[in-house]
Amino acid sequence: MGFHRKIINEETTKSYIDSDELDILYSSESLIFVDEFSSKVYEFYKKGNTIQEIKKTIYENNQGN
Repeated sequence: MGFHRKIINEETTKSYIDSDELDILYSSESLIFVDEFSSKVYEFYKKGNTIQEIKKTIYENNQGN
């Protein structure tokens, strides 16, 4: 038997943030982050920040890039 894993990059992360669906993105047994942006967003998520708080933080700091 295998396990379910997701490879997560900045493009995927932004898509799920914009759709307010981070819970779906992070609902996997194994998450593999390929960039600092995605890893940072996950850290905010784990700390209990809401999607709106995460959006505000990352888009202010990264100018939406």
